[in-house]
Amino acid sequence: MTTWARRPSLWNRLAQRVGERGQRLLSKGMTPERSLEVAQRVLVQAVEKHGPDSRFTVNAMWEVAQRLDDNGQPGEALILRQQIVDRMRAHLGEDDLETLSAEHRLAASLMKNRRAREAQPLLEHVVAARTRLLGYDHPQTSSAIQWLDRARQQAGDR
Repeated sequence: MTTWARRPSLWNRLAQRVGERGQRLLSKGMTPERSLEVAQRVLVQAVEKHGPDSRFTVNAMWEVAQRLDDNGQPGEALILRQQIVDRMRAHLGEDDLETLSAEHRLAASLMKNRRAREAQPLLEHVVAARTRLLGYDHPQTSSAIQWLDRARQQAGDR
């Protein structure tokens, strides 16, 4: 198992770069299909160079998931996002802020795909952990509470 150094600023910079790179590829006239091909190639290279559990690989997985969504393949994107959350839980822990953010994004994707009941347990965990770690009034906690309310409404629980 690859260990992950505790460098959130590096992780954030890397995530931002890959995201910006993806946006630049699309803005240069690249079709969504071609953008997906490029992202998948980057993922293969990340796995070969850094291994399947590295932060580089996980970040490349996020980019592929986004491109899958862009290409109308939400089911495949959700599978990839769940794998990302699983890896982050294994390497960073269930209550790590980065893991919680990944869970929040997975829940948002589930809701986008009308799977609010599946999103609810994720959001409940995110709300509880962020409340404990950041406080009830923190913007990230407030955001998770709003998403949980939406999930309950979408699922017909409110």
